[in-house]
Amino acid sequence: GRLTNAADRVAALRRTWSPLAIRPDADDAINEGRRRSVEVATTLTAGAPRFAGPAAVIHIDTGTNPAVGVTPWGRLELGGETIDLIAADLPTTPSIGGELAIVVRRATAHPNVWAWIQQQLADNPLAVLIEMGWPDPALDAQPRVVRTLGCAAVLADALSSAMTGARRRANPVSSPT
Repeated sequence: GRLTNAADRVAALRRTWSPLAIRPDADDAINEGRRRSVEVATTLTAGAPRFAGPAAVIHIDTGTNPAVGVTPWGRLELGGETIDLIAADLPTTPSIGGELAIVVRRATAHPNVWAWIQQQLADNPLAVLIEMGWPDPALDAQPRVVRTLGCAAVLADALSSAMTGARRRANPVSSPT
């Protein structure tokens, strides 16, 4: 009944759309997309502050909605330790000194997370907030905030390069020099 009808609809879609999806220049299009994404990410993150040496990364997971799903995000490589936290960990997590990136999505959406971040920024002049979600105007009051406007791996890679001064590229593709 219903399952057979659904299978028939999927088969009809496959017959209709599959020939359209196969292009001889697909690899070129993918490589061009990668090149452009690296270019955009590098431009977005170019103004990020640079750390003088290895920096610790505090990665705060505030959860997500079912449409986004579970996916890795915000994995900065800054040469120091990475500490993964959730909101429930913050009340018992003390201020952390030294060069530090606090990576979060929707930093202001959770009052306890936002209060902890503000305290970190106040206590540690070397700490930088990395907002990888949609930035709230409340972030404007903070002196050291980087807004990536998304959490794609290419953004994390470009930001890691910008903050360490490294010449790394996400998804390396050849580019004219």
